[in-house]
Amino acid sequence: MHRMTIPWITTAQTTRGGRGGTTTAERTIALKCDLPDEPAVRVTGELTLARPEREATLSVGSSVCTLGVSGDASDPYLLHARAWVSDPDSPRGTVAYRLVPDVTRWAHDEAGREQYRREFAHAKGWAEHRIRLSIDVTPCEVRAWVDGRLVASWSARNPQPGVALVHLPEGARPHGAAEVRILPGEEEFLPLDLHPFARGEDFLNLKETAYRGRAPRVFASSLSSDPKRALFRIPRKTYDRVHLVCSASTEGGALPSASVAFIKPERGHTVFTEFLVNPPYHTPKTITVPLDPCAFSDFLNDPGEEALEVEFCQRMDYDEGRFPHPAGPPSGVRIHEITFETAPVALRVTSSAVGHVFQGTKTPRFFVHLESQRSVPGTVRVAVEVAEPYGGKSKSSARVRLAPWEKRTQTFELPQRMYGRFGLTVTVSQEDGSRPLKRSTTFALLPRDTRKATSDSPFGIWCFFENHHGVPPEIAAPLFRKAGARWTLANFVVRDDPDETRKRVQTLAAHGVGLACANVACIGNTCNAGGNDVDAMIRRMHAMPPVKHWLLFWETFLSRQHMRDYPFDILGRPVRELTPDEESVFKNCWDTAIEYATRVRKEFPEAKLIFGNGHPNFIAAFLRRGFPKEYIDGFGLDFDMFVSSPELQPGPLHCPFSGLFFLKTLQDLYGYSEIPRYLTEAIYCSQSEGWLTERQQADHYVRSHLLGLASGVVLFGMTAELNDPGSEYFYGSYGPVGFLRRAPELNPRESFCAYATMTRMLDRANFTEMVPMPSPGTYGLRFTKADGSDIYAFWTTTGTRLLTFGAESGSVRTTDLFGNQTVIRNARGVFSLNVSPSPVYVEGEGIHGFVLGTPRHRPGPKTSEPIVRMGDLPSWRHEAEDDAWMERLGRAGNWAITAPTIRGRFEFSLRKDRARGQVLRVSLSETPGAHPLHLRYAVLRFSRKVPVNGAFSALGLWIRGNSSSGRVLYELEDADGIVWRSVYSDTYIDFDGWRYVQTPLPLPATEDGSRLQPCGLTPWATETEHRHPALPVRLTALIIESRTHVVRATSLDPVPDTTFDVSDVVVTKEMVDPEIRFRW
Repeated sequence: MHRMTIPWITTAQTTRGGRGGTTTAERTIALKCDLPDEPAVRVTGELTLARPEREATLSVGSSVCTLGVSGDASDPYLLHARAWVSDPDSPRGTVAYRLVPDVTRWAHDEAGREQYRREFAHAKGWAEHRIRLSIDVTPCEVRAWVDGRLVASWSARNPQPGVALVHLPEGARPHGAAEVRILPGEEEFLPLDLHPFARGEDFLNLKETAYRGRAPRVFASSLSSDPKRALFRIPRKTYDRVHLVCSASTEGGALPSASVAFIKPERGHTVFTEFLVNPPYHTPKTITVPLDPCAFSDFLNDPGEEALEVEFCQRMDYDEGRFPHPAGPPSGVRIHEITFETAPVALRVTSSAVGHVFQGTKTPRFFVHLESQRSVPGTVRVAVEVAEPYGGKSKSSARVRLAPWEKRTQTFELPQRMYGRFGLTVTVSQEDGSRPLKRSTTFALLPRDTRKATSDSPFGIWCFFENHHGVPPEIAAPLFRKAGARWTLANFVVRDDPDETRKRVQTLAAHGVGLACANVACIGNTCNAGGNDVDAMIRRMHAMPPVKHWLLFWETFLSRQHMRDYPFDILGRPVRELTPDEESVFKNCWDTAIEYATRVRKEFPEAKLIFGNGHPNFIAAFLRRGFPKEYIDGFGLDFDMFVSSPELQPGPLHCPFSGLFFLKTLQDLYGYSEIPRYLTEAIYCSQSEGWLTERQQADHYVRSHLLGLASGVVLFGMTAELNDPGSEYFYGSYGPVGFLRRAPELNPRESFCAYATMTRMLDRANFTEMVPMPSPGTYGLRFTKADGSDIYAFWTTTGTRLLTFGAESGSVRTTDLFGNQTVIRNARGVFSLNVSPSPVYVEGEGIHGFVLGTPRHRPGPKTSEPIVRMGDLPSWRHEAEDDAWMERLGRAGNWAITAPTIRGRFEFSLRKDRARGQVLRVSLSETPGAHPLHLRYAVLRFSRKVPVNGAFSALGLWIRGNSSSGRVLYELEDADGIVWRSVYSDTYIDFDGWRYVQTPLPLPATEDGSRLQPCGLTPWATETEHRHPALPVRLTALIIESRTHVVRATSLDPVPDTTFDVSDVVVTKEMVDPEIRFRW
């Protein structure tokens, strides 16, 4: 693309009179240059300003475009830019552009913010900075830029550039000649101006870029950007590739690779693509990088979005919060030119149902919206593929002829044969199959709504509504109804305007949704020091719409240490005495709760007072002192789940669901057994790469509710979440927890269908009993429906088993996780079905006699190498002394209550297995002084330290399980002599039969960029301050854990078989199970 410079000609210098009759003179300068007769040009002029609020302008053509810029009167680093056609008071776009970033949110503390302020203190303000104004004029579009950042763009038909004019207010100065760049004649190409980002070089050097501060993708944008970032602002279009002219330098370990990313500041969402520069590195070469615009479609298709933000940086990975960020060695890529190219056609996919959630039909209707991005006609192929819940696929297609710039909608009706969550992929390509755009989403098919429950339903969901870029009640309420939720939190419904609040409440009520819980009148954890205003709390209650339950406390605790303590009184042992600070907090909470509850009983006699939304240890402190029962209508728990399952046993891993067991046990201990339990804020299961899969999330949500009902929960006030938050909050553990993904699309996860099935199957049903099952790893719950009939829910914690049972009727009806029903008939009254971690519901008369078949588990690795032979057992040392590390793990939990540990009475022997060879038999007998809740352990120390080859990714072994929720842990010694143990590995023996169990090995980042960050660290812990093991490592011991009893809902049941077998330890390069990277 040809570039030229054209000198400015001064056409006028005028002196204007002051405003308002004053005689203040103001000298202005007018400059002009004739532009070449080309259909597409970019005109650029540089200038500096002198006085605030005096606008300098660059104009092109006669009423084609004028771009104005002025300095802010109160901020020396803030510029205001606007672009217009003929009327400056009706601009096509305006931006506020900061020359240095606002670092207010760049650090959590003032010291960190001050460090950045000092760095930018000497940056040039708008009075010194050379401001670069550019206007593009093409046959179909006009674009205005300031410092390479888009101000505005709009469609135009063959505008004529003709001449460029600059008007400078007094004191403003031009710099250099006009720069004119002849742009590509084709409308699809968008070249970017690299000059403002090149820092004096003739290329953009990505090695000089940096990613710093707190959440840079959230708290900085191209209009308030770190000068060390290459962050562009471009017109909002469907770009499917970017053409780069690149070279590279590999000096200092830099990589010849980089990333290009679409980002959404303030919300942090990022879609990135990596690219590589091939040798010879120093020779600039053209690279075409394919982009995935459809992955950014929620912003790309939003007419409220003015522009797209694009960043070039080093390669990217995910941090501990699953937030994508530049990582690994620096990029040595040097970018000489950047040209984005639009796809031939833009694609948008919608449906006839909000959130693509269809109820009462198996034929969803989708609309494929196509818009030509070319001035010539063309034909595209539209391919639609549907992935069924259990793996089947169906396809349909169409050919569509598009005129230049034409918009057309193609309708697809997609009949299906079952209910559930379906995957939908729409691919639009050229007739020859080139330039495909692929848009993937999901939809749900639900059976007809047969629920009768209203305010008697126990099911409620958390919803932020508009907060965190969510949706208003008129959109959320129908989705609540389809899910079968009847309650939600009041706080985000209430508005300052009572009339608006009333309308919002009525909207929810029209769909059967009530306000279950409110925390405006509770004691928050920020109010523990005293001085709580009970009068203000009561006034807020009077101002609120009708709410069924009011919380005496909300996320309140005496101290963080107190939350971590084990409640040893349930073992008949004394608990730790409160510290003076804890005692002070306790007294304030007690006094305020008594005063507040007394007022509520008097002024709101119908209100239910829930003691909590808190931690079992916090509630226990009040039970131990005899808090008056007349002020308690229920106990409320607040906990998250993240990646833990509801069956996870108390121990070192985050196991919050067991809080229900501990709460009931403490209630029984102190005489509060009759008071019901509530989950006022609980059960948030994170689903994304590095967390749970969709199916695991669906399973965990349903099983948590089922076991909650079995644990005496009478209301799930605001559990789970309707949809993912759309803000940066999405990237924490509480982010991807929704039944639906983020707005505006709100497309469903499998958990939406699973939850909807559960609420429909258990409509007006009451929990009856935990059915005795042959194995602790298999669950059976019986509920009684409103008509007196029984409905059962069955599942396993791990693997699949055949469940055989009898029934007095000749048929039973089963319903799967997604609501698909099957009638099984057998005249002999004997029935079989497969049970798995996904609950299945069974209805029939007189169901009895449960028999389990052989467990089936997923396969192990294809290749592995033995590293520790169990046959060497005679040479190992069974440690005879208490292990200090394991003992400490039993005294304090990781936010949730752990399990007390005790050195167990184990016997270890060798036996022969036909498939596994010589295996270790682990036998646990009763341990003197042990309680059924104790986690027993033993340490088997090897006779020699076993080297672990750093080429392998995981340790593994086969275990013949006994569903005791024991574990086999590893002890490593690193190159510095530091001891590490896999105490946070989720390798629980919650299964029967032989199953391969893996533990990731800690692996470092690599210099060649094949691994950008250390991985495999999640299971490993050390009692030192070290964060990563120094390689190489050596295996030094096995730690065996086992139990005699397991928690099942609120009961403590014996493990029938306290023996299990363990095969040789192997190393492998295969990760059989995806690594959980983001464990709490």
